[in-house]
Amino acid sequence: MAKQGVTWKELIEIEKQLREKNSAWTIENIQKREDFVLFLREILNLRDLPDPQEMIKNEFEKLIVENNKEYNAEQIKFLRLLEKFFAFNKHLTPKDLTNHPLADENPLDKFSSEQLMEIVNEVGKIKIK
Repeated sequence: MAKQGVTWKELIEIEKQLREKNSAWTIENIQKREDFVLFLREILNLRDLPDPQEMIKNEFEKLIVENNKEYNAEQIKFLRLLEKFFAFNKHLTPKDLTNHPLADENPLDKFSSEQLMEIVNEVGKIKIK
């Protein structure tokens, strides 16, 4: 059975449709007031779902634990930063790794480009409920 929820790519598509109705309804603008997923739940009148921030934290925890033997302290620290970035922005693309704040941590000093692409791909599979 497939996990219910939406990927960040689907959230971006939802944001695009919302912006057509109200140009202020962007992930960035809404995140300044409340979590974008909570905002969507309110619109859809959905209740009793897990906290999206906690859910994202748990998904990153799985990613770290599954590779625990492979990651050193600096890599785990960077993954925690990725988690915070993703929890706020609701997306993670390879381009994001080249911009502030992620680029400030020199991800290529911590991971190979192949490892970074695999991490981006794994994050892309996260289903936000």
